[in-house]
Amino acid sequence: MAHDGGAAGHGGDSPVAGSAFDAHARALLEQGQLAEAEAAYRDLQARHPDRPAGLSGLAMVAMQSGQWQTALERFEECLAGFPSRSPPFWRLGRARALARLGRREEAEAAYEAEAGQSPGDAKPLIQLYGTLAFPWPAPRKLALLDRIAAIAPSDRWCRVTRAMVLARSGRLREARGLVESVVMEDAGAGTWSVQELKTTFQAVQFCCCDHPRIVLLERLSALAKQRADEEQGAAILHGQLRLALGDHEEAGRIVAGLRSRGVAGEMVAGMAEICARRADASYPDYAAPKVFCIGLSKTATSSLDEALEALGLRTVHWLNRSTETLLSESDLFLFDGFSDIVVSWRFEHLYTTFPNARFIYTTRRTTDWVRSITAHYERLHGLSSPRDLQKSGFRERFNGAAGMAEMNLYARHATWEEAYGEFDRRVRHFFADKPADTWLEMAVCEGEGWEKLCGFLGRPVPDLPFPSSNVAPRTA
Repeated sequence: MAHDGGAAGHGGDSPVAGSAFDAHARALLEQGQLAEAEAAYRDLQARHPDRPAGLSGLAMVAMQSGQWQTALERFEECLAGFPSRSPPFWRLGRARALARLGRREEAEAAYEAEAGQSPGDAKPLIQLYGTLAFPWPAPRKLALLDRIAAIAPSDRWCRVTRAMVLARSGRLREARGLVESVVMEDAGAGTWSVQELKTTFQAVQFCCCDHPRIVLLERLSALAKQRADEEQGAAILHGQLRLALGDHEEAGRIVAGLRSRGVAGEMVAGMAEICARRADASYPDYAAPKVFCIGLSKTATSSLDEALEALGLRTVHWLNRSTETLLSESDLFLFDGFSDIVVSWRFEHLYTTFPNARFIYTTRRTTDWVRSITAHYERLHGLSSPRDLQKSGFRERFNGAAGMAEMNLYARHATWEEAYGEFDRRVRHFFADKPADTWLEMAVCEGEGWEKLCGFLGRPVPDLPFPSSNVAPRTA
């Protein structure tokens, strides 16, 4: 999420930022050359043991490498060794490491302590939100965003994030108005950060629809384009926005330019694959093999998505990561594997449309599923009953695509138990007379994994644990 911390403040806060050694190490860190940056910072620490730049740089390397325990230890060593020279980013880095290690109460206390020391600076509260607020209920999120807004009322990230919380709470009209005001205000590209553009892009896709959505995406695309020459992240975002607008030719040119500059990474690779498939003479290829995971949410669909990725398939789980929107018809021809209710609700249509597709039905014990799905919708949307999804604010998310799936699967039912039972009967009835090699029932939450999946797909079992994303512990 935006404002999650990153390497914020490193260069300006370092007491020896002007030294040639520190500048060289920081340049390596900013370029993502982590092994080289670590070696440079170790050399800096050996040359100047009485200065904190080497040790704090090593803490930043550990953070960017995802070595959170090491990052925590190094930040704490900085704070203990140089108490009179400690910049805010040390304390914020320590708080972030605590959050990533699951020590949430300590992390929140650390962020709040820093906010108390700097009452006019919104950064500690912004990073508190970015690292800890995801599982909070909407009222608590809004309360923290109100505190941030009181300090920095014009902060775009705060305003757009507030819009997302409002939208997830069913207050879509308020959310849409807030997003539109942010995007259309008279501000040049130079006043936008890439992270603000990214967060606003996500909000537009979530909240807005039809012609207003296109207008807003075009505006964001123009802003990103103005920043593309000076910031790599803006160039990547520009490509994403052109894909979201269906402009595959321009997106292809942007991706080609990025690759010619040596820019790599998962997002660039994903966009390149989409553009290549879209330009292929066989597009759209209905005969291509596909794998559809048609289990309901909270039946280990995200774990199965990761497993399919590990087996070499290009997948979509709920959201197309390149376009920040739900699965579209064109995505069916651009990817190999699909999961979550964006495909579950229309599996019959997919079966007749793609003759060489295979279907995996992930199941879970009903009591466990009801507990998990109830907690999910209460936390994310403040809903206690599936019928609450019939309210307009919930139906209109993602240009109505989310509401279409949830209306089909959930919102017609009085209870979650009823929704699960009807869908289970629907799947079993449909596949009862279908060839056995076209569908597989799989209970990932009960321990089924690689042997069953790879046997069904005819692929070798990989030498790694089966993914377990978002799988809650089983009840007794």
